[in-house]
Amino acid sequence: RFKNLVFEVLDMDGHRIDKLLLKVEE
Repeated sequence: RFKNLVFEVLDMDGHRIDKLLLKVEE
């Protein structure tokens, strides 16, 4: 089974610049 994890990537000022969608095996 795979689970999707979404991480927000922040720049040095804390502004969101992108999201990373990772699939991890459980």
